[in-house]
Amino acid sequence: MINELEKIQVDKPSKSKKIVSIDKFELSDVLSDTKLIKLINILLAKSKSGVGFIISCTPQTIVRLFSLSDKLRQYSKVFNVPKLTFNQAKQLIIIRLNNIRKQKSNSLSPFNEHQIKDIWKTSNGNPRMILLLCASLYEILKKRG
Repeated sequence: MINELEKIQVDKPSKSKKIVSIDKFELSDVLSDTKLIKLINILLAKSKSGVGFIISCTPQTIVRLFSLSDKLRQYSKVFNVPKLTFNQAKQLIIIRLNNIRKQKSNSLSPFNEHQIKDIWKTSNGNPRMILLLCASLYEILKKRG
């Protein structure tokens, strides 16, 4: 990730800002503090040169990032997504499943209600975590056949 961020070029002068979206930034949680600080410094340097970042991550990742850099906290705007009820979580999952289905359905398949309830409880209603856990469970179910 660090190498990819370092490669981002900004054309000067430019009236429009380059926007980079980074999804699943919580994967950076495995980095040591030293490497994560290096990553933060690259983000800040690119931001000063005209690159805007939209970073999707868990609240725990935000806490860690801000604990390592007051400057990042100063330049960031955090948007908290409200927790979903169980029925809202089911609807979200059905909508996402319908994005890849050949024929739209109100089914939770390949999941069952019990699995979705466990995912919802584990995620504490966090939509991002719900989708990540569903993706992981989907891969497990796919391997089982």
